[in-house]
Amino acid sequence: MFGLSKEAVAIISNIMGPLGTLLACVMFGSSIGVIRQVIRDKSIGKFSYIPYLLQLCNCSLWVIYALGDWGDGSKLWCFVANGLGLIIVILTYAVYTYYCSRNEKRALLKTSVLPLIAIIAFAVYVVFADIAGKPTTPEVAALASGKACMILNLIMYMGPCAGLKEALSKKSTEYLPLSLGVTTVVNSIPWFSYGFVIEDINIWLPNACGVFFGLLQVLCFVYLTKCAGKEAHLTGGNSASQSFATAGDFGALVPTKSGMRNVNSTPSNMHLTAHLSSTESLPQPERERAPSYP
Repeated sequence: MFGLSKEAVAIISNIMGPLGTLLACVMFGSSIGVIRQVIRDKSIGKFSYIPYLLQLCNCSLWVIYALGDWGDGSKLWCFVANGLGLIIVILTYAVYTYYCSRNEKRALLKTSVLPLIAIIAFAVYVVFADIAGKPTTPEVAALASGKACMILNLIMYMGPCAGLKEALSKKSTEYLPLSLGVTTVVNSIPWFSYGFVIEDINIWLPNACGVFFGLLQVLCFVYLTKCAGKEAHLTGGNSASQSFATAGDFGALVPTKSGMRNVNSTPSNMHLTAHLSSTESLPQPERERAPSYP
């Protein structure tokens, strides 16, 4: 690829794969703070389950994709990152479900049941078809789950850009936290490099978009800060969005109800995710920090 020797490809993939996985694990580990908060308060408060539902679906699809297209082991780091993310998000989702009210459970099940059943059915089909010795099943699974992962992550990376119009119209960084743009770039670069050298478009394409949209957010923030001067809120962010990560590709923003907190927080208002977001787990009121996210 572009004149790179096999040795160079091996070196890049052996560096970027573990680095991307480490960043992903840091991001996924930030959910532990949410778990502790919910258990301590015995209530879900204003946390939204939507980011965790998307992360659960995304990690599941990446795991199926990695196993279905294992090949020479080039999908090892994608599998490790998303496998760990899947375990953590299942735990988080279980705690959330246990502590939410009856009405909240009803809304959660109404939203979650169809996508979860579809993914479970797909995974069961792949496993049993593989046991039955159907040789085409892994390839079909890899193709379907890979394209689904790519599309989902493209949408997730473009999500935060919805705040650009609001930020530019109001000439304020209130809806455009710097930490989100920087985090997106930091997490996208290793996964883009990894996917590029192993020639996997499902990995490098969404992360290339992540680098682009992340830089766009950073440049917009710098522009607004310069224009607004003291009126720019350098700590950024309000309750209009909630961040989360996916694995394999990271850094996304999901619209939430007014007054809803961000799910994750990190020291110095800066995420070091992998989809995207070191970690100070316990969330704080948004007025005290900027919003944060495989």
